[in-house]
Amino acid sequence: MTSLAAVDHALNSGDLSRGLELLRAHCSMNAADASSWHRLAILEEKNGKPENANLAHLQCLKAAPSTAFGYFAAGDWLRRLAKHEAAAAAFSVVQDLQPALLGEPSPDFADHAKVANRLLRTTLSDQHRAVNSGRQASPRIHDAIWCRTHDHNFSYPEDNYAPQLFYVPELPRQKFYLQADFSWSEQLLAHTPIICAELETAMAQQASQSAVRPYLEAGMTNLGNLQSLAGSSAWSAMDLYRGGQINQDMLALFPETLSALEEVPTYNLTATPFEVFFSILKGKQSIAPHFGESNHALTAHLPLIIPGSGHLEVGGEMREWRHGEMLLFDDSYLHSAHNQSNDSRVVLIFSIWHPDLSAEEQALIRRSFQAREAWYARRGETIQQALSG
Repeated sequence: MTSLAAVDHALNSGDLSRGLELLRAHCSMNAADASSWHRLAILEEKNGKPENANLAHLQCLKAAPSTAFGYFAAGDWLRRLAKHEAAAAAFSVVQDLQPALLGEPSPDFADHAKVANRLLRTTLSDQHRAVNSGRQASPRIHDAIWCRTHDHNFSYPEDNYAPQLFYVPELPRQKFYLQADFSWSEQLLAHTPIICAELETAMAQQASQSAVRPYLEAGMTNLGNLQSLAGSSAWSAMDLYRGGQINQDMLALFPETLSALEEVPTYNLTATPFEVFFSILKGKQSIAPHFGESNHALTAHLPLIIPGSGHLEVGGEMREWRHGEMLLFDDSYLHSAHNQSNDSRVVLIFSIWHPDLSAEEQALIRRSFQAREAWYARRGETIQQALSG
């Protein structure tokens, strides 16, 4: 009789003590068997040995760090131990790995999923409000919504308007903005010829060719209308800044471009622009309608290589890319891009702060994002400490 068969035999005979003994022995000799560790954790919970259950849950996560259900089970156990911060951390990993497990669970786990979802939303919503409380707080930033984890029902003001990550309800809405309303736009447009020249020189060199990447990386999921573009060269990017980090490989290729950008009040969460890239859309290709991440920043397109007919559509309004005309828009609106020409279209894309936000409110938003990023960065340690204690 194999060890697991012996475990089943003992448990089916009502001998929990013997079943646990055999299963512990099996797990100690099969450390990579996540399903057995999970089974042991559940039995240890029933046996009333929290320290043993903690260890089994921890070993299950180590054996299968990319399996959502292990984090779901560990989070539910930590919740019952009243270790709510660690439980929320575990449920946040579930949301990353398999969001349907929290949002659209099977009937067997619906009640547990509902409790898990509520705990995660309450924890992160309370954190946002705590970060944005005190005398320096702004009411509209305090009341801003992290769309995927907000703890109350909310609705958007228009059918075709739905920022997906962070939403400040009190900000004025507008689909397109006039470049003339931004004092820096004329100076940047004046640099277009030199930016084009640097781009053309760079694209002829191997260094820049190897830096071109699919804008949506292969393996990305839950992209909705954009799923077909994951890993595709139909829409690609060459980064100057990504995630607040400068692309060191591009410094020598784009000195004038980077210098010109220093005069632009780009959106930033640190001391550098958050995202600046050359967006390359191949001929006869489109980017399907989708919503952007937030409404506290606007997106800018500086047209560089426009081979023919092509346009951007935002909230049902269409604008063609034209040399010497910058497009500034709120990508919280449903938007899409279309290149009807036979050759690649290239625009320089960057973001700027929403013009209605004060410097103080910008700082509060930065603090909110930094606090959440720090919470997510330490969640693995939070879970491990709770299960080790």
